[in-house]
Amino acid sequence: MRGSLQGKRWRLPPEPPEVWVATTVAALAVPAALARFLYARGLRTPEAAAAFLSTPPPPDPRGLPGMREAVCRLAHAVRCGEQVLVYGDYDCDGVCSAALSATALGALGLRVAVHLPSRADGYGMRPETLPAAAAAAGCRLVLAVDNGSTAHAAATAAAAAGIEVIIADHHQLDAVLPPAVAVVNPLRDPGGPFADLAGVGVAWCLAQALGTELGRPVPEAFDLVAIGSIADVVPLRGATRWLVSRGMAAMAEASLRPGVRALLSAAGVARGAPPSARDISYGVAPRLNAPGRMQSPQPAFDLLMARTEAEALAALAVVEHCNRQRQERSAELLATAEAAAASLPPGSRAIVLADARWHPGLVGPAASALLERLRIPVLLAGIDERGVCRGSGRAPAGWDLTGALRRCAEHLVRFGGHAQAAGFEVTLGRLDALRAALAELAPNPATDGDALEDWGLDGRLDPGELSAEVAAALARMGPFGAGNPEPAFLLRAAAVEDTRLLGRDGRHARFRLCASGAAGEQRGVPGIGFGLGPWFDGLTAGGPFDLVVRPELDRYRGRAELQICVLDLTPSGGDWRAFAAAVQGGLGRRHPDRDALAAAFRRLRTIAREGQGILPPEPELLRRLTPACLPHQEAARAALAIFREVGLIDAQGHISPPEGGGKVDLGGSARFRAAEAARRAAQGLEAWG
Repeated sequence: MRGSLQGKRWRLPPEPPEVWVATTVAALAVPAALARFLYARGLRTPEAAAAFLSTPPPPDPRGLPGMREAVCRLAHAVRCGEQVLVYGDYDCDGVCSAALSATALGALGLRVAVHLPSRADGYGMRPETLPAAAAAAGCRLVLAVDNGSTAHAAATAAAAAGIEVIIADHHQLDAVLPPAVAVVNPLRDPGGPFADLAGVGVAWCLAQALGTELGRPVPEAFDLVAIGSIADVVPLRGATRWLVSRGMAAMAEASLRPGVRALLSAAGVARGAPPSARDISYGVAPRLNAPGRMQSPQPAFDLLMARTEAEALAALAVVEHCNRQRQERSAELLATAEAAAASLPPGSRAIVLADARWHPGLVGPAASALLERLRIPVLLAGIDERGVCRGSGRAPAGWDLTGALRRCAEHLVRFGGHAQAAGFEVTLGRLDALRAALAELAPNPATDGDALEDWGLDGRLDPGELSAEVAAALARMGPFGAGNPEPAFLLRAAAVEDTRLLGRDGRHARFRLCASGAAGEQRGVPGIGFGLGPWFDGLTAGGPFDLVVRPELDRYRGRAELQICVLDLTPSGGDWRAFAAAVQGGLGRRHPDRDALAAAFRRLRTIAREGQGILPPEPELLRRLTPACLPHQEAARAALAIFREVGLIDAQGHISPPEGGGKVDLGGSARFRAAEAARRAAQGLEAWG
């Protein structure tokens, strides 16, 4: 088997000179591990490192292209008491942009209405919706946030209806700007200091510039800027890094808006504690995205605009319901997308698939999951009743998806987005032509695949450097995200002990790492592996493993404790046989497949009839299921858990067969999804080997 568990080839940076390390440690009062990290990241003078650590504020927002015209028109609207329609988007960045703009404009005295399109409407302003939305709100002025950069037809239709449009966006531009009063977009000056802003960052700049023009303060809303920027995966450099840093600190303050406080609590962040970028990426952003993915983004907007804790909790309940729906349907969609991708000819250079069963709001994450596994461009779409395929695409780093779609424009109804993520629409009749055209432009796995698998690490760590001091020093380099990736170090020859699964679906693993230092001393520290659950049985083989790790402080209930996050691994010496054998052996023992589950359920029905409809206690069930139809008690326990999760066994122990003898959707079980993930992992391991 070549490469690492994640299919990567690790690249270590040049070792810095010892004199440089010593000088940096003395000048900045940091551990040697952080000095080497700074060198690996290209910060090779004390001045450059100090500037990065201090994160200077951005320049005057009035320097953004298009800002002067936008501020002039909005200032006139304030002075004349006009009403403005804020036209946002359905994703997290768009909702945060709309909430920030509505709050800021309202604070300046403007009457504000807000329109947030649904996924069914499609991305951005459209000629059929913009004039109607403005007319319904009684507005002659529209501020489009996080969309509009290529909305030529919509801006033209608005102008014909006597409606003025201001665009404050960060998406890629056409050669000719839409006919708007102003187009505020940092990409009009690609080398400028604002080039990496998210949509909410542009909205913040506009609000601050308008407040300066009028000589009146506006709410800073750094929390919304941080959430929207991290969710939209924009590079955390320059102005964006300063804004996100301020936002992360603001989310620990007592004055935090009720809606964000409720979101952080739901994501497991203690009140008064600053969240991590991972808390936002995996806890807050998916929740704010969920309503827009499932139906309308309005519940997410209502949550951000909640004025009291009671309002926030009521809005959060709706958002949480949408998020549960998203999780369940996303698992089903991913399973069918993986099956469809597996049926494509070997050597395909791009995945372009559409299915009427797929929700357009859920295809983006599924495309991301397929991209991570296949490392080729992936476009997935739902199909509506008119035969229009509407979906999302993802592309490998270093390959411009939106640029490729622009070259395939003859096949598309519309498209827009960024280099690695884009939305698109295509008629069903042009889907095959789009697939063929995109495949011609896509990287060739046979010749380009290796280049996409490289992972530049930040150096080596000695076991003696697995400390809270090093973890705290590395945290100063945050916030981490696109453009400033989280630290990743190589740790050689570590053993893994006391492994256990985490999460309701067993997606993650917790363990203890034991490594020997240069002087032979043993160092044992808690470790966690997000997404390593499917490889649980391989981990229990013990190693030793060469690991890619990140020391971090696990903050829980006011305490900060060291843990080592394992990001990737390979057996020391490169021999995968024991690992692969353990993974394969664990399948039958712990993960019953559909056939085994069907056999187990038939036996349970027989047992229930013997007990007049009620099943005996679990120990008796385990004895009667094993080995009659399941080989191990672990598999039997998993089967019972799956049956309970999908409603085939109720809390009183009654069997509840599906009505009419129909099939049960096993995808509704977190345990079954974990079993399927483990099966796919084992199959991939076998194919790779």
